[in-house]
Amino acid sequence: MKNETEVTIRPPYLVAEIWHCNDEVCDCYQPQITKITPHNPPRPPWIQREQLWAGTFHSQPGTEEWDEMTRELEDAAARAGITLEEKTKTGMRQL
Repeated sequence: MKNETEVTIRPPYLVAEIWHCNDEVCDCYQPQITKITPHNPPRPPWIQREQLWAGTFHSQPGTEEWDEMTRELEDAAARAGITLEEKTKTGMRQL
C-alpha cells in the first residue's frame, strides 16, 4: 500500500520538436531541444524549461525552410540521443 505522503520523483527529460509561436500574424517556427525538469515534489510552476539547442528561426516557412528545419532537428536529436517519431518529427528522452 502506498503511503499518502509518498511522492513520486519525476526525472528530467529532453524534448526535440519544432516550436511554433501560435500567432496568426507572424506564424513563426524554430527547431529546438529543451530540457524539462519537473519540480519534485510537484508545485507551481510544475516544470522548468531550459533551451539546450535552437535551430534556424523562420516566419511563414516554405517547403525549403521546412526541409531545412527538419534536417537540423534530426541532426541535433541524433546528437542528443533522441529518436524522432517519423510522422510528427518530435521525440523525448528521459535523463
